[in-house]
Order: sequence, then structure tokens, then C-alpha cells
Amino acid sequence: MAIYHLHVQVISRGQGRTSTCCAAYRTGKLIHDERNGLTHDYRVKGRGVIGSFIELPAGSPSRFFDTAGLWNGAEAAARQQNGQTAREADVALPHELTPAQQERTLRRLAQYLVDRYNVGVEVSIHKPDRQGDGRNRHAHLMWTMHEITPEGFAGKKIEILDRGEQRKTEFLLLRKKWETIVNDELEAAGFDARVSCASNQARNIPLPPQIHEGTASRAMHRQGKKIRESRNVVDFKGRETNYEKIDNGASRAEYNAEIISLQRYKDVQQENLEQQQIELHEEEVIEQKIVGLEARAGELYGDIAALQGMLNEALLSEDLMAKIRVALERAITAIFHRQHETEYLRARAEARRQEEEIAHKQRELYHITRRIEELREQQERIEAQVAANRELFSKILLMPAMLNGIPAYVIKLEAPLSPQFNEASYTAAVHRQSNAALERAVRAPPTVARRPELATVALRQDVLQVKELLSRSKQRPRATEKGRYSTAEIGAALNKRRR
Repeated sequence: MAIYHLHVQVISRGQGRTSTCCAAYRTGKLIHDERNGLTHDYRVKGRGVIGSFIELPAGSPSRFFDTAGLWNGAEAAARQQNGQTAREADVALPHELTPAQQERTLRRLAQYLVDRYNVGVEVSIHKPDRQGDGRNRHAHLMWTMHEITPEGFAGKKIEILDRGEQRKTEFLLLRKKWETIVNDELEAAGFDARVSCASNQARNIPLPPQIHEGTASRAMHRQGKKIRESRNVVDFKGRETNYEKIDNGASRAEYNAEIISLQRYKDVQQENLEQQQIELHEEEVIEQKIVGLEARAGELYGDIAALQGMLNEALLSEDLMAKIRVALERAITAIFHRQHETEYLRARAEARRQEEEIAHKQRELYHITRRIEELREQQERIEAQVAANRELFSKILLMPAMLNGIPAYVIKLEAPLSPQFNEASYTAAVHRQSNAALERAVRAPPTVARRPELATVALRQDVLQVKELLSRSKQRPRATEKGRYSTAEIGAALNKRRR
């Protein structure tokens, strides 16, 4: 089921981290840090990034919609050598939701941060680790330490997140907001699962909290390496943490494994209990009622037979026998009603099954009818296309007859020409052809195109060739080379053949 996870941390130069480097890693991009001159290239990491987006206050500079522009600006706004440049929250996404629904939850959380603190927020959605749980989709939200105005970053940090009690209150509100957003989306998607930001103790769950293992510990665990036992740790500020007491002397992985095993056992027990309490479907309930009524009717029949036997033996007083007769009449009436109710329940169940079958057959008939209509329309289009092709083919076959003495006539093209056919270009090419080439082309048998638009193009080409050849026959004779016919000679020959 969906789990709740939201963890906030600060990105600080004092820790040796910069917002440009973290943003490049989270988004899987290449970013050049303008402050220190370093280039952070995590494009190989980008294969594990599903997507990223930026949310900004209204009127923000357009350069902040770019990852490099936003975080270079955040670095420039932090003046101190060990200054804090960004905050980050990593959240677990409910695996029940679709990717689009998961993105919508993140956009709502990012918009909450923008509206409340007037900051820039970049969200990166990551795939689960290849060695981890395939349902572990998660996201990282980085937001700036300084407010954003239409002129750029404001001079002061967001003070409400730096003060003790106010900081604690604000982060509790953020955790509660993420709980509300996730539960709203789960409810809208039709799931019963819900998440809670409250601890196990606050929810009266008798389970100890798990301990964060860290990326290095998890990597060693997956590789089968031995994880060192818990020990006391002193950080760079001199603060000491007694992990032996926290982990109960075991490694964090072993400690968490015990808690997870206990939780799984409780989940299995809960699922078994819920499975036993699941209500039967309506038909099963009706069938159960029928069985119960039949059993009750059998009991009543046995009681009636016993009472009738007692009456026949005449061992009872008249008053008692009268009471027994009244009881028998009531029992017979009850049996009649029970039988009638049983028949009614069976008839209602059968009618419901018949109604469902009729509705199913009606839907199937509707789809079949629609399919038949579509096929008929397709058949009519094919027949019309075939008829048009035949007509075009017959006209193409008659084109050479115009040169063999048959009177000229007008051919009307009903089908449109292909938009790729350039008539002006083709006419110019025909003008450059010799008379002999034109005559060979005109007298050649026509070719039938497969598609109707190509058939109209071929017919138009033949018409242009014939028109060009006829127009040349009407021009003045000109000197020709030896062995070639002049246009006058071609025209005279054509006229002679017409006569």
C-alpha cells in the first residue's frame, strides 16, 4: 500500500555542496557553475530521471525557468562563503497512482511552496533503483533560500524557516500538506489506501520506528558486503551520537529487517481478518437465504409430522389439542410464505441474470450493426472508386484516336489532380520535346495507375502532349534538319489522315 515519506534537508556550502551540483544530479543535466567555474555533467544519470519541471512566482524573470539559470542565480544570492543556497525535500510517490496523477500531486506541493514562501521550486521525478523495489517511485523538490521578485532574487533569506519554533511549525505544516494532497489523489482515483504523517506512537501502532540506513549502507547490503556494527559517532561539530543504544547493538539493516518482518506479519493478519469479513455478492446472499429457508422449512415439516402423530394417538386433552391445531395452522401458513419467498428470490435472481444477458446481447448486436454499416460504407466507396477508374481508363484509351481521324471532343476530369503535380513545370518540359518524341509518346499505349489521383495525372499529361503536338501542326513551317519532319509536314499528314 502507499507509504508516507517526506524528508527535508539543507544544501550548504559548509557541507561542501552547491545547489548547481545538486540540481544537475537530480535532473540528470549538464550545468556550468558561474560562481566557481566548475561544470557538473550528470547526463548519464538522466536515464533514471522520468521528468522535471520548475514552478515560479508570477512575474519571475524568464531566465529562472531554466535549471542552470535558476540555481546559478541562487548561488549568486548567497553571499557568505559557507552560505546555505537551497532546501530539498525527497518524497515517496504512491505506486497506486498513474504517472500523470503522481505528477499532479507534485505540482500541487510545489505550488504550495511557491505560494507560501514566494520561492522557485524545481521538481525531479526518479525511477526506482534497479536493485530496489520496483514500486519505489520518488521525487526531489529543491527550492531557493531567497524570495524571487520580478527583478530577481531578494536580498534576505526566508527567515520563517530559520527560526527554531517557527521552523518546526512550518515543516509540520509541510508534512501535513503532503499528507492531504496524497490522500485527496488516492480518494479521487478510487483507492481506499491512505497515508499519515503522524508517528506510530501517535497512531497507537505498537511498532518501533525504522532508522534511516543511508545510501552507502544500502549499497553494501545489496552487494552482500558485511555492514559494520553500530558504534558511537562524533560529527565535525563535536557532537556525539550513541548508535549502539539507538540500534540495540545491531546493524541498521538488521534492526530495520526485524521491524519490517513484524510489520509484514501484522499486515498478513489484518488481510486475513479483512478477507473473513468481506461481504458476499448479492447473488450469493440470495442463494444463502434460499438454503437457510429450505432448511427451516424442513424443520417445520418435521415438527408438524410429530405434532400430527401426537394428535392421532389422542393422548392429549381437548384444550391442548386445540392449541396444537392452531399452532399447526400457523406453521403451515409460515411454510407457505417461506416457500413463496423462496420462489420469489429465485425468480428475482433469474430475472436479473436474464436482464444482464439481454443487455450484453444488445450491446453485442449494436456493435455488430455498426460494423456492418461501416463495411457497407467502405464497400460503396470502393465501388465508386472502381467506377471512376474504369471511366478514366476508357478515356485514356480513346486519346490516340484523336490523331487517327476521329473528331476531337472534350474530356471532363471529375477526379482532382494530385497536389504534387506541377502542370506548369510539366508543360515547359513538353515544350522542349521534339516532334518525334511527342508523337511516340502520344501513340504509345497508355498505362493505368494504381491510385485514382495518379490516373488523373497520367491523363492530364497525355492531354498536354496531344495539345502541344496539335498546336505545332498549326504553326508556320520552318527549316528542318535533314531526315526530320517539319511541323507543317506533321500537320498536313494529320489532316490527310482525318480526311
